[in-house]
Amino acid sequence: MPKPKPDSLTPHQRWERDVRRQALAAALIAAREQQGLTRAELAERARIDRTMLYRIETGRTSLSVDLLWDVCRALGITPSALLAAAEADDAAAQTLGDD
Repeated sequence: MPKPKPDSLTPHQRWERDVRRQALAAALIAAREQQGLTRAELAERARIDRTMLYRIETGRTSLSVDLLWDVCRALGITPSALLAAAEADDAAAQTLGDD
């Protein structure tokens, strides 16, 4: 399925994506801080650019599945644990329901 163009998304779809990205960003920051890692240390461990990690942690971009696994491996957690932490955010959990 082709990726939708950002301007083809409805306002509600844009809002949902923003909420989900913010919830995942908060979960990622919490996991990183729990490990006592700086952003630079996590980026190095995950073998990704610090700028990319910054964009993820600020909710400006989303993670690919491969990047999700790389970051989680560097944190010593499973992708499902990180996603569960993001789902614990009430607003993000609401995006899982019917429109």
